[in-house]
Amino acid sequence: MNYYNQIEAYKEGRLNLEMQEAFELAMKNDHHLSNLVGEYHTGKKIAEGLLELDVMETINSLKDDQNVQKSSEVRQNHIAKMEDVPKKENSMLIFLFKILVGTCVLGFLVIASLKLMNNTTNQKQQKERVWATYVKPVNPNATKSGSVKSMNAFEKGKYYFALNDFNQSEKWIKSFLKNTSNVDSLSMGYFWLGASHIEQWEVEEAIQAWKKSNEKESKENLKILQSN
Repeated sequence: MNYYNQIEAYKEGRLNLEMQEAFELAMKNDHHLSNLVGEYHTGKKIAEGLLELDVMETINSLKDDQNVQKSSEVRQNHIAKMEDVPKKENSMLIFLFKILVGTCVLGFLVIASLKLMNNTTNQKQQKERVWATYVKPVNPNATKSGSVKSMNAFEKGKYYFALNDFNQSEKWIKSFLKNTSNVDSLSMGYFWLGASHIEQWEVEEAIQAWKKSNEKESKENLKILQSN
């Protein structure tokens, strides 16, 4: 799920309880997402300021057009002379305000970009640490079968995991879990499913899968994620 599209809904309280809990869990594992949520109101105020400025300019332009149509040529000349200086001053103020707002926006973007670069680096390092230390499921016979068609869903999940096709592995393991009620099979299935998720860096999904597994390795992997 792309939680970045849910920032506004989260800040305005429009998420249901389940989505809100998932979003807050995502923020704990994604520092960049957490930072953008914290800076949401700053960016929103800047955007609202620019919109208000454009509206003011449009209103002033319409007023000027109406005055030109209703006034005589003599009165137009008189008004033009009288308003020339204030208009120049207003134009200068608007120009300076635009520069100020633009500087603020640029500063905000620079800061956000630097944070994004730092968070990207940190996330990459976190991925490498987790992938290097988590207990990965191993089945040396997973790819030795002659025919994939003859495999059951769980065997196919292991087969594709061994081939590093983690999306297909996730698909077949989920199919296996839907059609089994055996406690031991469910525990082992969720262990493999968590591994498929973590290899795709779907941290929240991996956590939820490993929480449903009673395997010792699943509990160790949860500790590894918490320590990172």
